[in-house]
Amino acid sequence: MDCTEYKDYYNRKSNFNRINGMIVMKLERGYAEVEMTVNDNSLNVLGSLHGGALYTLADTAAGVASLSYGITSVTLNGSMSYIKPVICGKVKAIASEISRGRKIGVYDVSINDENERLLAKAIFTMYIIGNKIEM
Repeated sequence: MDCTEYKDYYNRKSNFNRINGMIVMKLERGYAEVEMTVNDNSLNVLGSLHGGALYTLADTAAGVASLSYGITSVTLNGSMSYIKPVICGKVKAIASEISRGRKIGVYDVSINDENERLLAKAIFTMYIIGNKIEM
């Protein structure tokens, strides 16, 4: 499977990402960049981006990086540290593969704002189901 082809397919087919303002910007084997546009619907009662939205962005980036091999996988575990709040604009999650075996993949995720300030850091463990992704 070609990563560009899969990136385009994923962006077309993922209604969840579209509803939540996320788009896969770059995809390579074991690597993904996903952007999210902050809007009024994604803010918490304090007026900053909801932590769950940031977690969702990180999970999506790790998941897409894992799926870049054309094989199905799901999140097994995720741990995130929140560093700075986000009020508006775009945020980008960058997921990089740390290791990948037959059944487990581990991904480091950094979330930055438009000024490249680090907002959150996460580690995600993906369980590799192993079925080929059919497009």
